[in-house]
Amino acid sequence: MTPGVSRLSVAALKYAPMIPGRIHGVGFGWINLGGSIFEHDRIVHPDGVSPVWWRRSRHDFVLEDALEILAAYPIRVLIVGTGWMGMLRVADEEISAALAERGVGFEVMRTPDAASRWQRTFAEGIPCAAALHLTC
Repeated sequence: MTPGVSRLSVAALKYAPMIPGRIHGVGFGWINLGGSIFEHDRIVHPDGVSPVWWRRSRHDFVLEDALEILAAYPIRVLIVGTGWMGMLRVADEEISAALAERGVGFEVMRTPDAASRWQRTFAEGIPCAAALHLTC
């Protein structure tokens, strides 16, 4: 977590701007959702996009981060974008096992691929969220 910035609550994650479920583009440090440009890491979900997404550690995605997302959104698939160069470390095995117990699929890939994967999954009508690290 960034010093001086408090963690977002589940309530804050739920009451994010409502953006149509269409990713129009993604680049280093930004994502275009429904024609609006968002900077900083974000969670894209069926109802829109989260405020800036802070994790417990800047370059780590751990089980607690995944469970916060599950508490905020009723999803069947969680997709994690590890950044443009794949620098976000993900506790794959621990998270995958915990989510499988809850009936939730878990996929990890670089952010451009994760954005495309979310778009396809969402278009298929599957409730999903993509936690996207938008930089390195």
